[in-house]
Amino acid sequence: MQGPAKRTLANAPEYGLHTVWMYSATEYPFSDRNIRYNFYNYLTRTWHWIEPDFISSGVNIFTEYAGFGNLQTDPNSGRAVIVAHISSGGSIRPVLVRDYEPGAGIFEFCLGPVGYLWPVLAVGETGWAHIAMMEDSTRESTFYSRVVVWCRWDDQMLMSYSGDPSFNIAASPASNKVIVSWVKIAPLLIHFIIAYQPMVEHPGLTRLRLNHHQPMAEIP
Repeated sequence: MQGPAKRTLANAPEYGLHTVWMYSATEYPFSDRNIRYNFYNYLTRTWHWIEPDFISSGVNIFTEYAGFGNLQTDPNSGRAVIVAHISSGGSIRPVLVRDYEPGAGIFEFCLGPVGYLWPVLAVGETGWAHIAMMEDSTRESTFYSRVVVWCRWDDQMLMSYSGDPSFNIAASPASNKVIVSWVKIAPLLIHFIIAYQPMVEHPGLTRLRLNHHQPMAEIP
């Protein structure tokens, strides 16, 4: 799939390295597709799950058909925070996942809104989960949401009619700033938007202030 590379390896400085990858043990059409997780422990200098076939090392995160996972580290706990989309019962939706403790492989799940896919995750200084994702029915619109209190997704905010899964998201490790970026196909312009979050417990999306939105550079 076209678009920017997503984070699949994240460092937890006092604990180890988290990693995820898309996995299937079967051939096309990969009916058992999942996201697999593993952890390298800095104390023991070993991976928590090891198989002779290294691509099989790790644990499946989901029980449903899943794909396109990426991860971040919670700066307050060192735990892995993961997002992917799942397909179940004829619908598709993003799912936010967090580990019980660094490297445990025991996951807690938070279902996102139905009808969105290809989610991308950012976790900043606050430990809040910020998610950019694409609406599924037309696959032309990029949306933003966040989870401040666990498993309480904010309403989705339309970012752009990008027409392509070119979007990405980043959160500052030293402030409360978030950036969502995307490529607009026609005309070919790079747009960006910066959102400043009020530092209160759960302000709600309507109180999110967007302070910048302009074309960055024309692509020849």
